[in-house]
Amino acid sequence: MIMDWVKAGEQAFSAYLDICKGSGDYDEALESFESILSDRMDEAGIEENWGWAADLTADDLEKLFGEIASQAKTLNSNELTGPLHTALIGKIFEAEEIHGEEAIAKLEKILSEFP
Repeated sequence: MIMDWVKAGEQAFSAYLDICKGSGDYDEALESFESILSDRMDEAGIEENWGWAADLTADDLEKLFGEIASQAKTLNSNELTGPLHTALIGKIFEAEEIHGEEAIAKLEKILSEFP
């Protein structure tokens, strides 16, 4: 199955945001975010070996990160998106060896657009 990673990013961000606005538990929100991406990988038949940031293709990560950054810009709340931004930066470093400097530079540029 081909996965729409833009839609997956929208779903993961929405779940993250719902928990942040509801309980304010950022750890739970990040777990939900990760769980949704893991579920989408399963649906797409992608085996999770190193974690979603390393196991997805660089192109899929660009789509995913682009949608997440777009949603974050629309929301324009560093208080709500800050923990997610920090987590995504960590994911970039986890995936750097797999995807290479050029792909990582593109992801860093996308994340620089967060509010």
